[in-house]
Amino acid sequence: MKKGDKLIIIIVAAVALIALGIILITASDANNKAVSITVDQKPYMTMSLNKDTTLTVATQYGSNTIQIKDGSVKVTSADCPDKICVHTKAAHKVGNIIVCLPHRLIITIEKAE
Repeated sequence: MKKGDKLIIIIVAAVALIALGIILITASDANNKAVSITVDQKPYMTMSLNKDTTLTVATQYGSNTIQIKDGSVKVTSADCPDKICVHTKAAHKVGNIIVCLPHRLIITIEKAE
């Protein structure tokens, strides 16, 4: 085995270990997320992103149906006029948000405590 071959093997092994570390960190973080729902800038509800459920947030401003499934959250229906929140992609990463301005609803993915 030549000196260059050893260097290539070391580089490939290092890249593989780094990739494995990233995968393990990402996988452990997946179970550590929560959905925070606020209405009119006031906390409404916080729940785990791990439990699949569907809930309806009905306030004086209107109604939104929110689905938590497979580690992501999505607004599936709303009675607002433009329905931008319904057409927004599902949120699944920490920092992702879904907003319904007419209903003053904000859904945020956060790190669970």
